[in-house]
Amino acid sequence: MSGLLFLVLGVALSAAIIPLAIRVAPALGMVDEPDPRKVHARPIPRIGGIGIVVGSLGPVVALMPMEPLLQSFIIGSLILFVFGAWDDAAELTHWVKFGGQFAAAAIVVYHGNLWVERFPFLNGEPLSPEIGKPFTIFALVGVINAINHSDGLDGLAGGESLLGLIVMGFLAFVVDDSFGVFLSCAVAGGILGFLRFNTHPARIFMGDSGSQFLGYTMGFLAVYLTQVSHPALSPALPLLLIGLPIADINAVFYLRISGGMNWFRATRNHIHHRLLDRGFEHYETVIIIYSVQALLVGLGALLRYESDLVVTGTFLVIVASLFLVLTYLERKDKTFHTKPERRALNRFLGAYTGGAGPVARFAEKAAVWGYSSLLLLAALASDSTSPFVGIISAALLLSCLLVLVLWKKTTESLVFRFATYAVSLSVVYLLVQDPPQLEWLDRIISTPAFLVLGVILAAAIRLSSERVFKTTATDYLILFGLITISIFGREQLEVRQITTLVVHSVVMIYASEFACRATTNRISVLSLAVIASLSLLTWRAL
Repeated sequence: MSGLLFLVLGVALSAAIIPLAIRVAPALGMVDEPDPRKVHARPIPRIGGIGIVVGSLGPVVALMPMEPLLQSFIIGSLILFVFGAWDDAAELTHWVKFGGQFAAAAIVVYHGNLWVERFPFLNGEPLSPEIGKPFTIFALVGVINAINHSDGLDGLAGGESLLGLIVMGFLAFVVDDSFGVFLSCAVAGGILGFLRFNTHPARIFMGDSGSQFLGYTMGFLAVYLTQVSHPALSPALPLLLIGLPIADINAVFYLRISGGMNWFRATRNHIHHRLLDRGFEHYETVIIIYSVQALLVGLGALLRYESDLVVTGTFLVIVASLFLVLTYLERKDKTFHTKPERRALNRFLGAYTGGAGPVARFAEKAAVWGYSSLLLLAALASDSTSPFVGIISAALLLSCLLVLVLWKKTTESLVFRFATYAVSLSVVYLLVQDPPQLEWLDRIISTPAFLVLGVILAAAIRLSSERVFKTTATDYLILFGLITISIFGREQLEVRQITTLVVHSVVMIYASEFACRATTNRISVLSLAVIASLSLLTWRAL
């Protein structure tokens, strides 16, 4: 089995369940109403946790052997889900919530026998069970609440967790630990399916049922990786792997205590609130936090074998720098709203580079032609195909021809778009599995061609209007994942093939989406390239 299977199943389950959850949320009373502390202005269902949990646990329960450690993780997850959903519907007191959190953590420690034995700065001296097990319970509860408290903006808690899971999955992969890889991929899939509906402006919130599960998973995997799976890792590494949520919740508690406030009463002094107060927009705030979190977890992968002092020092330096800059901006009352004198310049530049300007139009055409040309070349270069691909291609070809005849705007048809995605993935898969025999052709459509298309596409997206293509914070997460896979996925031939398949597929999917949005004519270079590519795949197979 491959971690990719767990990822795909997690995405599919989560994305399938959440639309149903949105419909039933009002009847269950699981709706988040606006208030002065929150940033949303209309009621939003907070039942997304069910999509994350089912998407994550579904593949795990179905495909992984039920060992005591996995049993404890699943039981703890269900306890947190029940308590979280209960809180989302009825607003529990923090003491009741703590009861569920401690119960879930205790099951992992005492039934799963997962606890912190190697502690930073003890020179390898193990902690006794009498100290290590209670400490692990409190640490897990702390991480649960850290992720729970970071869930303040659309996509924030899910994105921060996803960044950590990408690196945790990599750390499990390098020691061939299938348990860690499968669990990381399954939960990452549950998050990705959810983020499709949670990216700003969100249609659904994860609620406590989702955020507590994510915190629990992050803490569980951090302890598992450093104590069981990969003991060569620094025991201080969880600081970087979980990253910014740890720093944020400690800073919040410090501000509440120093201000004489209730420790557990919600306030507007989280990092995301403070950035919003400095004038950053919702999207900008999320990207800034993602960037810091990506830096921390990325350094976690690079410094995984360094000393506890180096790991801890790196974490403290980055976190301290962030809070020093933020405090300086607050004391100087600096904000980042657009200055009036720059608006005229923006309008001038926009006339040429933004929206409908000539540079933007040229970039759009270059992206459409680049994608169409690469798609057709890849279909021509595919020396073989399978009967299954041929049958699917034939069905899609007939559907596209009907759409071409019956629809005025071909590219707006869901059938045509699905066919575009399908043929893009098919040709990439066939090229990776069976490269062209002709060396010159192989060079033309190898990785450099996809990188060139990626650069052209990035420029076109940046210059085009939001009508054509609007980027979201989730795109940032996908970019980080691709970079991570590209850097660390070169250790053996099989891994290089999977890396190539993933990176090329993502480039083609984004390019096909952009091309469909940027093309309005019934007969176009895009429609001709898609029909020609489907015809080639059908002819070769049948």
